[in-house]
Amino acid sequence: MTWQPEPRGLFQLLSLLRDAIRPNNRDQVLVQQRLSLFNDTPDYNSYLIYILVVMTQEDNYTRAIAGLTLKNNLLNHFNRIPLTVLDHVKYISLQSLDSPDPDATVRRTIGSVITAIIVRGQVLNWPKAIQDLAHHLESSNPVAVEVNNLK
Repeated sequence: MTWQPEPRGLFQLLSLLRDAIRPNNRDQVLVQQRLSLFNDTPDYNSYLIYILVVMTQEDNYTRAIAGLTLKNNLLNHFNRIPLTVLDHVKYISLQSLDSPDPDATVRRTIGSVITAIIVRGQVLNWPKAIQDLAHHLESSNPVAVEVNNLK
């Protein structure tokens, strides 16, 4: 999968996510409203998985917020997500299991995204997830096994 974010849209989304995590930000309602407008962008969830998994230079908390936003989108808007975007999110999520992130919060967030896809899309519709998860459970790497402890 070769999806790449549009730089301007990525910058805007990152700015909003950073604003969303500031505890003293008085404009939280405005930030949340602006974030919800991104749901009208067909590949919004591709941006979120990109921030979560690919943007390792970004602050881990911002990455986790992107992942939690993605998880919530999957749980609340699953049937409205274009199949190409959903396939991309699935692909990147499983690919991330091959090189687990050093940050435990990011790893747990990726696990939550995978869980949300399985819960909403049903496990029978994503057999590769079960195969990959089972494969990683056999790993001697404790971090790889931890990622598979989906909660």
